[in-house]
Formats: sequence, C-alpha cells, structure tokens
Amino acid sequence: MVKEDRSTWKAKYTMRLTQYLDEYPKVFIVGADNVGSRQMQKIRVSLRGHAVLMMGKKYDDAKNHPRTSLSKC
Repeated sequence: MVKEDRSTWKAKYTMRLTQYLDEYPKVFIVGADNVGSRQMQKIRVSLRGHAVLMMGKKYDDAKNHPRTSLSKC
C-alpha cells in the first residue's frame, strides 16, 4: 500500500471531519495521550453502533477547524 503525501492526507482528513460536523449534531473531541492500545480497543468496541470514532495525529487539526467552537479557545 502506497502512503499518500501529507497534503492529500490532510485534505481528506479535513473533508471527513467537515462531513461528520454536518452529519452529527454533537461532537466530542478529546485528547488520548498515554492511553494503552488495549484500553483504546475496549473503548472502540464499546462505542460500536453508538458513535463514530475518528482519530487523528494532531489535536490542532480539529482545534483549528473553522466549524468547531474550539477554534475560539
């Protein structure tokens, strides 16, 4: 599998985030520093069918998105 260049990946990530902000009335953004892979897997399993989990490498991607209230923080 060929890895996309950074600008393409970031554009797709931003488009997906925008789609979720349009589709869902509530969005919960959290930091997940120092969370083990087993604990993250349990969280993902428990959220199946109830929520969409989107993970990114940088919190700033969501924070700086113009459609989130976090951009005003």
